[in-house]
Amino acid sequence: MSALIGTFKHEQMNIRATTDQWLCLSLTQPWASALFVDGLKRIETRGWRTNYRGRIYIHAAKNFPRYAKDFASSERFELPELPLGHIIGHVELVDIRRTEDLVGKIGSAEERYGDYGPRRYGWITTTPVLLPAAIPAKGSLGLWVFLRRDLGANGQSEKLESEKTDATD
Repeated sequence: MSALIGTFKHEQMNIRATTDQWLCLSLTQPWASALFVDGLKRIETRGWRTNYRGRIYIHAAKNFPRYAKDFASSERFELPELPLGHIIGHVELVDIRRTEDLVGKIGSAEERYGDYGPRRYGWITTTPVLLPAAIPAKGSLGLWVFLRRDLGANGQSEKLESEKTDATD
């Protein structure tokens, strides 16, 4: 069962997860999988920031809009291979910088995989690790919590519904 953290800016800014929770971020494919391709994408761009630093689990969103399919095809991703609606791995969020400070300092591949327009933030990640098996999960906007207790004995999610919770101070 995933737990919605809240969409207010102050809730996203000061989020913390406990030991029985995975802090997750949903990304549309192919951007979710690109975080796990060496040398392709290490920065996730967002219109908001958080004070959190540490492990974030990456959820590949269930929806796969036409613009994303077109981009994936142009980048030679194998479309049937891209998981949808699953937690696929984790990264370490080590820093967040304004996109204006990153432009000109990143490679062209990294730039293709983000929106580096003004007044946005680059979430800098390291240490990408794919899970041995993707875990089905509903996902949500913003940062959200996946409750580890909902993993079955086989490591798969037993519940997919979301519930509101107060996971911040």
